Amino acid sequence: MELKKLNLKNFRTHRKLEINFQQGITGIVGTNGAGKSSIVEAIIFLFTGEGYGFKADMLSVGEESGYVIGHIDINGKEAVLERHLDTSKVAFKYDGITYKKSGEVAEIWDKLFQIDKNIFKNIVVAKQGDIALLFSGDNSTKEKIFQKIFLVPNTTKVRDAIWNKYIKTAPPEYPLLDENQYTAEISEITQTRDSVQAELVKFPAGLSDTYANLISRSNYLVSCRAAVAKKIEIADKIAALEARKEEVNSEISKIDAKLATVDIAAITSSLEKLKLSRPLYEKKVALEKQLSELNTKKPVELTEADLTELDNLTSQRGLLQASYDALSKEYNEATQTIQTYREKGLVDVDNCPHCGSTLKDMGEYISHLSKKVEDLQDKIKTTQTEFSKVTTDISDIEYRKTTFNDWNNDNNKVLAGLDPIRDISFDQNDYEIYSAVVSQYSSFVEAKKKLDSDLTEIERSLRTQNMSNITLTTYDYAKITIEVEEEDIANKIKNIKADQEAQQTKQNALSGYNNLLTLKQEELDRNSRTKEQNKIRNKYVNILNEIYEMLATSQFPRKLIQTYSSTVSEYLSENLRQFNFPYRAEVNDSFGIDVFDYQGRKLPSVSGGQEIMVGVALRLALHSMFGEAFPMMIFDEGSVHLSQESKKNYFEVIKNMKNMSKLKQIIIIDHDEDLSDVVDNTIKL
Repeated sequence: MELKKLNLKNFRTHRKLEINFQQGITGIVGTNGAGKSSIVEAIIFLFTGEGYGFKADMLSVGEESGYVIGHIDINGKEAVLERHLDTSKVAFKYDGITYKKSGEVAEIWDKLFQIDKNIFKNIVVAKQGDIALLFSGDNSTKEKIFQKIFLVPNTTKVRDAIWNKYIKTAPPEYPLLDENQYTAEISEITQTRDSVQAELVKFPAGLSDTYANLISRSNYLVSCRAAVAKKIEIADKIAALEARKEEVNSEISKIDAKLATVDIAAITSSLEKLKLSRPLYEKKVALEKQLSELNTKKPVELTEADLTELDNLTSQRGLLQASYDALSKEYNEATQTIQTYREKGLVDVDNCPHCGSTLKDMGEYISHLSKKVEDLQDKIKTTQTEFSKVTTDISDIEYRKTTFNDWNNDNNKVLAGLDPIRDISFDQNDYEIYSAVVSQYSSFVEAKKKLDSDLTEIERSLRTQNMSNITLTTYDYAKITIEVEEEDIANKIKNIKADQEAQQTKQNALSGYNNLLTLKQEELDRNSRTKEQNKIRNKYVNILNEIYEMLATSQFPRKLIQTYSSTVSEYLSENLRQFNFPYRAEVNDSFGIDVFDYQGRKLPSVSGGQEIMVGVALRLALHSMFGEAFPMMIFDEGSVHLSQESKKNYFEVIKNMKNMSKLKQIIIIDHDEDLSDVVDNTIKL
């Protein structure tokens, strides 16, 4: 990114101003009150939409409208950003697209540079006198400067939100149970449950198993009754399947007998040969028909006399064309001569330039030439008439010649196509017979396949029915009859059900007591978890209180800056090495900057020039941390409050900044004209 041009209209003291920026470090020099800092504010307003005050205050006195327009190079493409002071109008043109809505402009701007406006205002721009105050100001002043350039937020709203939304509304502790009372209730329920369990033991063992066995035997007897009827049904199905099987086998034998009488291989071979010869035969018939049609339309061929006449007529037309051209030329020359003599008014002439006869005056001469022109016109008309007649005769002969040649070419093509297939023959009757035999043979084969499939299905069904017959239940008649055994089983089941109902009543009671014990125990367990939740709740509230206290305006900025200090110090020392600074610098807890020698000893003080190096290096370090995506740096009146010697060192540091590749554009604002000696380009106001 590089700012190429800045246009101001009615911005502060600048009614109309255009500044063209070039590559390298640009210095803007002017006396106090010339509007140098207004240019910095205009750049801030261009890139952020904000200045040092309200937009209305940025308007020149007495003016109602104004704007700032910046021409910017972004990745080799020109962009134009425009902001107005009297309205919220903003426009951004880039890559062939113009964005006019503020939301769209903000979105594309963030996408291209990803820089917050506060970072631009407090990091990219080093305001007037800040560098010097980093060393010469008191701790309170330095702390305010650090808070600004470290983007320390105002924590009052955050503290209020934490108090009102979290601490104040934190839920109270959950109430706890009386564990002693619950323990006594559990003991009483346990005794009652054990009594019921002792009564359950008195019931005969294995009632459920006996009942299940009786039900199983009863179901077995039912299946035996059903098996008798099922066996009869299966026997009928097997008989029907066997009959169908015999019928299918008979049909298969008949088809096999028919298929055996046909030599299908020979017939198929003959049919294939007929299929191959059929398209050639059809082509032969078509060509013979075409040849016959051509013979009925054969045109008359040109004789030797016709060809001789064509040559004579062509030669005659050439002579007529040459005669016509010569007459036309002579006619044009005579006509032009008449025109020339008339225009020039020539009157003195003795003899005709064409025929040599004696002439009295120019009029007689012109009359003489006019007569010649008329004669030439007659000859030209005669020549044109003869030329047209000869051309017509030539066209007639050539048409006859072309017509015969076209017919001859078509005839030769047909003969060439017919020669290879003259001997091809095709018997339509044989073709139809063979096709019918093959088709019928195929239908018999398909029918046999269908019968084979039916036979397979019949045999599968027979196996299924036989298997079903085998698996059917068979009653053991050696014992007693089914009816007697069913009656005995019904009486036994009735007695067991009575015992089971009584047993179930006791089991239900036992289950109820067990469930009640479980609920009581779960409530005790839940009470333990509630204790843990209360601990977590109290820890949460305590943490919120700690955060609330930590964000106090008297503590948070200092802690935040102290957290940053180690990282800032690394970037600071790295930038100082680029200025050949022989020491290492660190940000201390009191918002000051300590300088250490190579042995780690803190220096009691540094020179004014070294302070400048450290101050500029600190701004560059902060730029690397927060604004690296935006490759610009602006120093506004950095030499303010500097001694003459420190000012020289400040300018020397600026000179050394030319070698810094991370910054594509550096703009220096200063009232000292010596700045022109160290920057690449100078703009004087």
